[in-house]
Amino acid sequence: AFPASAPRKWAVLIGGDDANYAIGADWVRTNMARLLRAADIEDADLYITTSRRTSTSAAQALRACASEHARVRYLLVAAEDPFNPIPAMLGFADCVFCTDDSVNMVSETITGGHRVVLLRARRKAGPKRLLQRLTAWLASRGAVPPAAVWGVPKFDRAFERFARHGLLLAFEDWAVGRRELPPPEWDPAERAKWKDFNEARRAARWICENWK
Repeated sequence: AFPASAPRKWAVLIGGDDANYAIGADWVRTNMARLLRAADIEDADLYITTSRRTSTSAAQALRACASEHARVRYLLVAAEDPFNPIPAMLGFADCVFCTDDSVNMVSETITGGHRVVLLRARRKAGPKRLLQRLTAWLASRGAVPPAAVWGVPKFDRAFERFARHGLLLAFEDWAVGRRELPPPEWDPAERAKWKDFNEARRAARWICENWK
């Protein structure tokens, strides 16, 4: 897998199934096809890792994709290997794609100094989903406090806030703009607050200054 032959290196962080989201083999085939088309256009290599929640069928689809496409330079299935490649991937990647089922992966990417390109997992339907929507609607009307929002709407609110501050971009918008979209219009006070939002860099600076 190393060294990369392409001038660009993309990290792809894929989650898995839980009470709200589903990522199956069909999802993998569809979305990896989109990513690989973009990688061919932009001459990028893909480095992929999964969550321990990634299903066996999704992992098998990823292996098939990796075996068929030279653009996939690295694949680690977390359920089979305890090694965590994410810190290294965030260190060398030019662009990072995350599925929206994993707020941890999204947050880790942002605090590592990257803007996330968000890949939407399939939402599960059912009574729980209806209750989540109802609670979000009640919160929007002031009938319940914002803290009462839960599940998918709660995650979506976090993603919307990240997007407002230029820290996250939906894959569809990224694909249209090919990463050349103009930066969002920020309020100057908010820009000052968020411009240095890079916890990895801050941690490294602290270590250099204090561990002599």
